[in-house]
Amino acid sequence: MNILRKYFDSLNITSPEITLEGITQIIKHHLEKFPFTSIPVLLGFDLQLDIDFLINKLIVQGKGGYCFEHNKLLYNAMKYLNLNVTPLLARVIMNKKTIPPKTHRITILEYSGERYLLDVGNSYYSLPLPVNLNGTEAITQLGQTYRIAKKSPDIYELQYIQKKSIFIIYQFTFQKCYEVDFELSHFYSHKHPKATFVNNMVISKVFQDEIRSLRNNTYYKIFSQNASQSAIKDIHHFREILTNDFEYILSDTETEYLYNKFILTHT
Repeated sequence: MNILRKYFDSLNITSPEITLEGITQIIKHHLEKFPFTSIPVLLGFDLQLDIDFLINKLIVQGKGGYCFEHNKLLYNAMKYLNLNVTPLLARVIMNKKTIPPKTHRITILEYSGERYLLDVGNSYYSLPLPVNLNGTEAITQLGQTYRIAKKSPDIYELQYIQKKSIFIIYQFTFQKCYEVDFELSHFYSHKHPKATFVNNMVISKVFQDEIRSLRNNTYYKIFSQNASQSAIKDIHHFREILTNDFEYILSDTETEYLYNKFILTHT
């Protein structure tokens, strides 16, 4: 059995539909099933990018991952379905004026003469549906609006539309990327002492009716009409959120280490 069958089986998709709606369903199931998280980075796990390793880490062990893992897994699933996909690197802007390195993996899908952005590895900004590169606004079931703007002949920009303001998430070009490029960016992202995921504990899941996201000592819940945030009360509260809200299992030693280093220090 092709190892990618394990991926579809884990999503309870027996016969994937080769349609835009079918691809959207794969994305939705992926986001609800596999947590986006920096926890394996913080615990010093071995983080390889070959597909067998990713299947074992995300599906068998349930340890989740970040963009280089999530989006490579989805990319391979799309290739398994004989879809035309291209992996690229993006610069995560987050509305800042500085020029960051290319540390985010994304996927471009070509389907029925159109090009779409696929991204299941961007924490609470993970896209629950394909976003057309032609500038058409994509509205999620939670009412969030995403759009891709062409900023120059070469640069595209993923925007999050907030009422009348525009929040720039990242920029990308169609410069060809090879596996060694992703390996290099992946190494920086989980090894460099100043990298975001080396210094922050993040875990999130995107559901159809809510987004759950824990960042260090603050827990966020985003709904269609409102949002809430709360501080982590104690280690028992922390363990309860991981276990019940994210189905993420850690040992007592791992839980205590993360609580002391990334919750107490951010209080």
